[in-house]
Amino acid sequence: PENTVDQEIGEVTAIDPVNKTDNGFKFYLIGSSDKFSVDTNTGKISVLKGANLDIEVQEIYSLTIQARGPTSSGVAHQVIQLTDVNDNIPIFSSTQYIVDVTENFLFGNNLAPIVKVVATDADKTAANRNIKYTLSINPENKFTINSNGEIKTTTKFDRENKNSYTLQVTA
Repeated sequence: PENTVDQEIGEVTAIDPVNKTDNGFKFYLIGSSDKFSVDTNTGKISVLKGANLDIEVQEIYSLTIQARGPTSSGVAHQVIQLTDVNDNIPIFSSTQYIVDVTENFLFGNNLAPIVKVVATDADKTAANRNIKYTLSINPENKFTINSNGEIKTTTKFDRENKNSYTLQVTA
């Protein structure tokens, strides 16, 4: 998974074609890598400390590893494909929405929304980009929000009784 650090993620092995054993091989990463290392004695592939594996930046890495034995050597190509984790929070297109509504505005779920809020999520997979809107502050439960971010009223307003409402939407 992305964001993995200082952890073993795989291993390469080698068999000497002459003596049919895996004894005596040393493993070397060909080229430089600031994300991965290969243990010279075991062939274990690890993510380096401080490596930032982020699928939204790079999804696939290709490593070339050389095995050198007493009588032979060879090269292996290792492809590392990251899996997405839900590591990005939704970001609203605006930090504040200000809406004026007349006190005789028609209310109900079948009517037009008074405002639509929009948030996006940078995660790679659709499952991790799925946004659910909720009203975390909803005075007197006079408002509803649907899965598209549309806010509607549930009742008529009386300006003389209360002239403004502050809502908080969480995504």
